[in-house]
Amino acid sequence: MTDPSKKKHGRRYTAEQKAEAMKLLAEKNPVAAVAERVGASVKQVRRWAAATSTPTPGNERVYSREKILELYGKGFNTRQVCEAVGCSPRFARYVKSGERTP
Repeated sequence: MTDPSKKKHGRRYTAEQKAEAMKLLAEKNPVAAVAERVGASVKQVRRWAAATSTPTPGNERVYSREKILELYGKGFNTRQVCEAVGCSPRFARYVKSGERTP
């Protein structure tokens, strides 16, 4: 018979580690930095975030169409618009063309 004191699955984390991870994510720290700080894997931190509906930096991108069009209107090229706004060239071109975005 197996010893019930032995763990059946991987590493166990404390409530304090999970709480610290969620606090750091709420402060917009990168997932990799949070994982390193609390001693967990990036995958585990993402699981905790998903389980608590905590947004992780990088998955809540919202780009201002008005800002993109304003920069194009000022003569910025696509590369410059993307650097200023943080969007992909494809998205900037879609906004510029007036087509519906994917």
